[in-house]
Amino acid sequence: MINIGLIGLGNIGQGYDSHDESLVLSHARAIKNFTGLNLLVAVDPDPNKRAKFSKKYFAEFLLKDIDEKVCRKIDLAIVASPPGFHLKILLDLANLGVQNFIIEKPITDNEKDTSEFIKHVKKNNLNVFVNYVRPYTSGISQVKKYLSLEKLGKVMRASFFFSGDILISGGHFIDLALYLFDNNLTGKCSIEFVSPNLFSIDINGIRADFNIINGLNYNVGKGLFFLENGYIKFNDGDKVEIFSIESNRHFIDEFSLRSEMTFDNYDGQYLAQVYNEIFSNYGNEAFFKRSIFRAKKAEDLAFEIKNRLKNVSN
Repeated sequence: MINIGLIGLGNIGQGYDSHDESLVLSHARAIKNFTGLNLLVAVDPDPNKRAKFSKKYFAEFLLKDIDEKVCRKIDLAIVASPPGFHLKILLDLANLGVQNFIIEKPITDNEKDTSEFIKHVKKNNLNVFVNYVRPYTSGISQVKKYLSLEKLGKVMRASFFFSGDILISGGHFIDLALYLFDNNLTGKCSIEFVSPNLFSIDINGIRADFNIINGLNYNVGKGLFFLENGYIKFNDGDKVEIFSIESNRHFIDEFSLRSEMTFDNYDGQYLAQVYNEIFSNYGNEAFFKRSIFRAKKAEDLAFEIKNRLKNVSN
C-alpha cells in the first residue's frame, strides 16, 4: 500500500464531485476509488472542511496542520492547497523525508517562489507531478495518438479558447500545447501579441493561438488543430471531432468536410484517468521530471505574457 497525505480539502481536494457519486473530480474520491492507496492523513486548517470530509471519507489522521510524526510516514503527498502555500508545504514535507508529490497547478502563484520550488526539487531529487489534467483525458489522449500517425498530414496551426486568468486558466492550454507539440521540451518558444485578448506562441514551428474570451458566459475551453488535410476540434466537457478535407475542393466549406472520427472528451473521470497515468509510472523519475519541467515551461510563458501585458497597459 502507498501511504497518501492529502494537504488541502477544498474543491479539488474533496468538493468538485461532492454532488454526484459517479464523478471522480476530486483527490479524495480518486484516492478512495484507486486500489493500493491508503489515505494516511488529510490536512486542512478549516474545521468546516475537515467536518465535511469526515462525513464521506476516512483518513487515519485528520489534522489541521502538518504533524511531523505522522507525515514522516507519507509515501506520496498530494498538495491541493491554494498555490501561495505550495512552496512552504513542499519544503516542510521534504524536510520530513517525503520524496513524491502531486502538486495542484500552478506550481506557485509567483515567479520567485516557482524558481525556489524548482531549485528544491532539483537539489533534493524530488518526484513532482503537476496536475494539469487535459493531457490525460480520454479525448486528448486519442488526439495525441492521431496526430502522431499523421493520417491527415502535419499540424499547421492550433487555436485555443479559454476564459479567466492567463496563469490559472490559460496555463492549462499552454501546458497542453507543449504536451502535443514539444513534450520532450527541446524546442524553442517565441511569443507574439496580436491584441490584449489574443497571443500566439510558436512551438517547434507550429503557431498556437490563445484566445481569451471573457464576459460571455464562456466555459473553459475549446481547441482547434489545423492539419494539412483536415482539422480536429475539441470542447471541454463534450467531444473531439476529426474532419478530413476533400482533396478536389478549391475552397473549404461545410460541404468539403468529411467526418472521420468522433469520441467523448469528458466522462466525469478526469482524476481517475490522471491517477491511472501517475501510478502506472510510479517510481519512473523521467515521467515526473517531464511533468514538472513542462509545467515550469508553461508557467514561465504565462508569467512572461502577464508581465508584458501589464507593461503595455501601464
